[in-house]
Amino acid sequence: MLTLRSSGDERVDGIRASILRSLSEHLATAAGSADDEQVLLRAQMVLAASLGMTLLRSAVPVRPINSAR
Repeated sequence: MLTLRSSGDERVDGIRASILRSLSEHLATAAGSADDEQVLLRAQMVLAASLGMTLLRSAVPVRPINSAR
């Protein structure tokens, strides 16, 4: 979660950006080509959605759908 927020320190922001870029490139490579900007952008969107859902599920206790009756 700390990698998502800006700290104001340029060095820390550079580390944050490089970690997120590296994760995006790995995901883009698995999906096609990390050299293609379109694929890289889609990988970043998938990462953002995945992190958002993970944070939401950890912040708000949601029971599984199969437990509803």
